[in-house]
Amino acid sequence: MASTDTMVVKFRAKPGKSEEMKAFWLEMQKEVARSEPGNVQYDLLVMASEPDVYVIVERYKDAAAVAAHGQSEQSKAMFAKLRELMDGAPTADYMQLVSSKK
Repeated sequence: MASTDTMVVKFRAKPGKSEEMKAFWLEMQKEVARSEPGNVQYDLLVMASEPDVYVIVERYKDAAAVAAHGQSEQSKAMFAKLRELMDGAPTADYMQLVSSKK
């Protein structure tokens, strides 16, 4: 089994905050690219049937990279802002990559 760790996390935007949440995740994607060299995938999706629900698919090269996720000062500040945009707690699934198309 490969040693890549993967997370799929769903966030529901508060009413009227969907576009602001989308902008937040686009900015977070840039921050992860800048500050987390162990991140190998960071995809932002929106549920087709629920446009206020955003899904983040993240993949990291190893457990150390997962542990480093969100630890930059900029990321911490951004996560504090996220609480203002979320409607309820996020849901997360944690997976181990078995295989990926190269």
